[in-house]
Amino acid sequence: MRKKVRFPNRVYIILLLVLVIGLLLQISRTQFLLQFQQNHDLLAQRDRLFSEPVTKQEVETTGKDYCVATSELNEYSRKLKINAFKTLDYMKKQTREIHLEDLELKTENCVVIIFAADSLEQIANIQVIGEFVSNGGYVFFMSTLENEKNFQALARMSTKMHRMHIKFYFIVGPYRQPLLDKHEDLRMTMEDFIVKTNKIITANSGFFLNLHPQLNLSDYYFVDRFHLNEHGSALTAKAIGKFIDKSE
Repeated sequence: MRKKVRFPNRVYIILLLVLVIGLLLQISRTQFLLQFQQNHDLLAQRDRLFSEPVTKQEVETTGKDYCVATSELNEYSRKLKINAFKTLDYMKKQTREIHLEDLELKTENCVVIIFAADSLEQIANIQVIGEFVSNGGYVFFMSTLENEKNFQALARMSTKMHRMHIKFYFIVGPYRQPLLDKHEDLRMTMEDFIVKTNKIITANSGFFLNLHPQLNLSDYYFVDRFHLNEHGSALTAKAIGKFIDKSE
C-alpha cells in the first residue's frame, strides 16, 4: 500500500509563486500590454513637446514686400485683407498694406500687389498700378471684379425711358436664404447688387422691387439655387401683380 507524500506548506507556496511569475511574464509579452506601453510613451512625448517653449517662425526677408491693397471704406475689402494677411503670414512672406484711396500709392519695394477689392472704381490712382505692371510688377485679385458695364447699360436704359416718359419696373427675384447664410461673399455681392440697381432705377423715377426679403421663401419653392418651381413662381407673380397695381 502506497504512502501519501505530503510536502511542507512552503513548497506549495513556492510552486504557486513560480506559476504566478510565469503568467506575468507571458502577459508582459502580449500585444495589449505592448500597445499600452507604446501609448504611454507617446503621451509622455506629447507632454514634453507641450512643455517646450514655442519658437515663432521667422519671416522670410527677401527685401521685397507682398503688398495688400485694401479699401478701408469697403467692408468686403477689409475682410479680404484679413484673409490675405493670414495666408501670407502662413507662407512666411514679408507683407505691407497700401490703401487704394491714396492718390499716391506707395508701390515701391513691392514685388506683388494683391488687390483685396472687387471693383476698379475703388482705386484712386489706377495709373500708378499701370506703371507698376509695366515695370515688371505682378498684380493679383482676390475677388472677381464686378462688370461695371452692366450697371452703366442699366443706367442708360433707365435714363432713356425716363426721358420718353415710359414707366418701367425692375424686379429682383428671391434667392435661397440658406446659401446666402452659408456663403458670406455671395450675400455681400447680392447686397451690393441691390444697392446699386436700386440707386440707378429710383434716380430715373423707375419702380424697384426686391422680392427676396418680402417673400422670404424656403427651399421648398426652388428647383435650384435661384430658379423657382411652380409654387414659388405663383407667389412671385402674385407679389409683382400687387406691386404694379399699387404703383399705377
